[in-house]
Amino acid sequence: MFHKKSSVSNDRGTIQYKLEEEGKLSTGAAFQRYAAFEVTSMETPDATPRPLSVLEWAHEVLLSESCLHDLIETISSSPYKALFWETKGVTVKAAAETYFEMVLVDAPQLAKFVKGKPNPEAFASHFGTDSKCRHSTVGCVFENLGKDATLIAPKPVVSKTTESVNTDTSKHKPTDDADFSHLAVFCRNAPQEIAINVWRLAIETFSKSLVSKKSSSDEPVWFSTSGMGIAWLHFRVDSSPKYYSYQPFIEPNK
Repeated sequence: MFHKKSSVSNDRGTIQYKLEEEGKLSTGAAFQRYAAFEVTSMETPDATPRPLSVLEWAHEVLLSESCLHDLIETISSSPYKALFWETKGVTVKAAAETYFEMVLVDAPQLAKFVKGKPNPEAFASHFGTDSKCRHSTVGCVFENLGKDATLIAPKPVVSKTTESVNTDTSKHKPTDDADFSHLAVFCRNAPQEIAINVWRLAIETFSKSLVSKKSSSDEPVWFSTSGMGIAWLHFRVDSSPKYYSYQPFIEPNK
């Protein structure tokens, strides 16, 4: 086990993602588990980082684009070519008390599944101009077929640049559909503006799903990505941990 921190400043202080644990699941899949902390004073180097609750994390990240960028960078720096991203299942009450944690689970089977076959057509009915998608210029929010989960997916980039005119040296190639096929490659290769705005849309949807529930509600929500069924990135705000790999996050905090 080792500890790694990545941090970003915002108006309230610094958010740090600390690697709390890494190891292997019973299936043999490697994983990294992170927790989010806030340092409230930039002028006190020895200040003790304060763990953020799920609701605090969502609030702070949505306040600051740099916080979103740092989240993306934390995932991008993972050693896994493809991964499952999972968070704790929480009720609205528990979200205010439960510390935010996320786990990255190595998913070579996902990398193999999506290779060479990104599939934006799977959500074409939601991306079209005649659809009800008015949430964002870069992403869409819609129910899954079973109507027990809300999905958030990036829209395909219609106009692709074929000439190397992009002055952003962090991008080595024009946008490609393959860059939208799963979370790890999306965080690493998608245009930064698109990645930030899709993440913002996903976290907003998750946050709204919690605050829209009655304070006494004991209905948990799970926020994650899988991707094994459809080769196009889609976040899940789910009423059950349908595709979870990390056992400790399956049982919800109530």
